[in-house]
Amino acid sequence: MSKGVARLLEIQNFGALGTFGKPTSEELVRYLQEYSSRNSRIQKAQFHVAISCKGHEQSESELLEFAHQYLKEMGYGEAGQPLLVYSHHDTDNTHLHIVTSRIAPDGKKIAHDHERRRSQEVIDRILGTNRKQKTGKDINDAKQYTFSSFAQFKSVMTSMGYETYQKDGIVFIKHGGKVQQKLPLSEIEALYRNGYRDRARCRQLRNILKKYWDVSTNKEELQKELKAKFGIDLVFFGKKDKPYGYMLVDHANKTVINGARVLAMDELLDFATPEQRLDRIEDFIDRLLTLNPKITQGEIYDKIRKQRAYIKKGVIYFNGESTSLETVYGGSHRPEQPHRMGGEVQPRLRSGKRSALSNLQGQPSGFGCPLIGEADIPYGCRPTFAGNLQ
Repeated sequence: MSKGVARLLEIQNFGALGTFGKPTSEELVRYLQEYSSRNSRIQKAQFHVAISCKGHEQSESELLEFAHQYLKEMGYGEAGQPLLVYSHHDTDNTHLHIVTSRIAPDGKKIAHDHERRRSQEVIDRILGTNRKQKTGKDINDAKQYTFSSFAQFKSVMTSMGYETYQKDGIVFIKHGGKVQQKLPLSEIEALYRNGYRDRARCRQLRNILKKYWDVSTNKEELQKELKAKFGIDLVFFGKKDKPYGYMLVDHANKTVINGARVLAMDELLDFATPEQRLDRIEDFIDRLLTLNPKITQGEIYDKIRKQRAYIKKGVIYFNGESTSLETVYGGSHRPEQPHRMGGEVQPRLRSGKRSALSNLQGQPSGFGCPLIGEADIPYGCRPTFAGNLQ
């Protein structure tokens, strides 16, 4: 609300607040804290849920109606229960944020056992969705994709909003905290297409990744751009803040490709600015010369080439960008030329980067390679505690 992207749509049971004017955020927070203090045993008293639809298929009033029904079935609809509803305008889809307390008006804690599972059941009941039937249909759709491993099949299901794992030859498909379907692993293995690789598509995907990687500030933004513009899901494996690998689910071509064959993980997740990347190149060269003053030109340029960068005539090139070493380290300084003895670069070191890096100027590399690299809910509810529900 303080950032100007949210509008207070509804306020209920906050005493006199809102009667004579718009309440401040501080007043609302203070009231909720005082209300929740009636049960000091509850450590985390706030209940927050976001309700959204695909695009603008539903209006705010329709989502609000859904929200009231959802809250009532989840146990938050009792008379006297404080309620705040905000309309948010920071995304491309209509969505609401609802804040209330996990403490009922009588001071008791509102039941929260199996909250994620119950939430999905409530959503399905309101929407009239047969979850098992929908899961079965989604599994059949996933089988139409080209994949060569269980991890790739799992990526397709993940892109559809499912948690998928296998144990003792059985594949479990989980959604909303509950296993919806089971099937033999052999049924999935029979669909593997080992050795499949569309090299032309991999090159195309690499170009797409690099183009949108350059204008994205984090992997979430990159994921959003690729899904919206190309129907491609980036599915990461490992911890959210430290993934160890990724897959590309190409929905347009119904294929799954191991990300390592398209763009290295370290490069994909390097969202540094061009200036920061240039600094890394300079530091890298400086370390090479500092650690081994007798390093040969061939060795230097081979290492630079492996870092997807190159230097030619005193200019660093990477990913279509370039900068002069003389410009970076002071245009008034005329760098010394290196002595060459037995094919080795003999730098005349004076101090710091300027002397070390200047020894590379004026030496053609012979290399040319860029860059250094050091569920959707159709009509539903996306509770923050429940992850990505469909």
